[in-house]
Amino acid sequence: MLKTCPQCQNEFEPKRSDAKFCCSTCKAKYWEQNKNKTEATKSITAELRGTIDLSEKPENKIPTSLNPPTKTIQVETEEYKAVKRKISELETSKKRLQGDIRSVNQQISNPGGSGGLLLVSGGAFGAYMADSQFKSPTKNILGAFGGILGAAVINSLTADDDEKNKQIRITKAKNKLNELNVSLTSVDTELTSLMWKSLKMIQYKEEAIPVFPGFRGWGVKLGEPKTKIEPDLSQPKIKIPVLQNEIKKPVITGKIISSSDLQKINHKALEFKDKWCEFFGYPSINFNCVIHGMSGEGKSTYAIQFANYLAENFGRVVYISGEEGFSKTFKDKVSNNNAASDDLFVADIRTFEDVVKEIGTNSFNFIFIDSLDNMKIDVNKMKELRERYKDSALITISQSTKEGKIRGSYELVHDCDVEVKVENGIAITTKNRFKPKGMKMIVFPNNLKE
Repeated sequence: MLKTCPQCQNEFEPKRSDAKFCCSTCKAKYWEQNKNKTEATKSITAELRGTIDLSEKPENKIPTSLNPPTKTIQVETEEYKAVKRKISELETSKKRLQGDIRSVNQQISNPGGSGGLLLVSGGAFGAYMADSQFKSPTKNILGAFGGILGAAVINSLTADDDEKNKQIRITKAKNKLNELNVSLTSVDTELTSLMWKSLKMIQYKEEAIPVFPGFRGWGVKLGEPKTKIEPDLSQPKIKIPVLQNEIKKPVITGKIISSSDLQKINHKALEFKDKWCEFFGYPSINFNCVIHGMSGEGKSTYAIQFANYLAENFGRVVYISGEEGFSKTFKDKVSNNNAASDDLFVADIRTFEDVVKEIGTNSFNFIFIDSLDNMKIDVNKMKELRERYKDSALITISQSTKEGKIRGSYELVHDCDVEVKVENGIAITTKNRFKPKGMKMIVFPNNLKE
């Protein structure tokens, strides 16, 4: 069975079943060429131009010495405590006066009288006198009526005196009510004055936050400025017993490092300049950007301008034209934006599977995908692409809804570093992990249309 030599592409009849090359010369050339390619792919990030070490920038320096954790507490002086005690006494007096006022108001509204009680007493007395043993109901009833009539006569004779006594009781109650109201007003006035005084007397100071056993570092003396407590080396060391709940030292693994080691990691970033720096800041070399907008608003034109800037200043770029391919409309966009660079490549790829097949994992520093909607690339497929091209920056283009949000799952925005919305020929950052959002850039400086 004939085979095709991977080097010279000629067919040959192999002498062994596992032979791949027609001769040793082709074999040597093939491995030499692939060796150079392998070495080149290993240094795809090293080939980037215009990168910077963010740790070298003064504005990004993180101080190595941090202040100790503190909390603000209220200071209660003796004078403040005395005022608070007086306030408590006045509040007790106020509650007592309010209770007395309610009782007096009840007496005024219901002064009471002896007429009803007299009638009842007369009826009972008459029934008893008619038959003290209560053996004859008829006599008792007649006696009760007689007693009531007698009591009524007596009540009519003394009614004027009862009314006078009632008015006297009401007058005394009203006088008492006036005295109570005056006292309550006085207590309220004094109480309000003391409460304002207590507010002005409040003082605050910082105090160290209590830490868990075994915590090393800072301590703060009560009421004094924050200072670092140095150990007294002149004193003999005392062996401190180990507490039962002492925190164990964490096991440092590849997944867990100290914050000090984190500061030592050398992160490279793209040193954007001029309007691009104003818009993006300094993105990481493998940042993830989402560009979206409605049809005709300028998102593809903006993406081409961005791709050309990256190719001219940083590294190799591939622009996957999943909607237009190599059509005239796409060629016009590239020409109108002067996007002609030896490091800017375009690809006519229409599916996710073809992206994986045609784009090598270490072939391009920047990969543009236009668009996710047309190529049916969802959130899960996008995660696969980010994992596959983890050393490359991914810039994707999507359609927007009428509400101005990205079409499809909003998880695409949650996962990205930068979100750019293009509307009416103006690009706006609505999310940016490298600088504040809300930056704007004009897409059509020469009135070009998408």
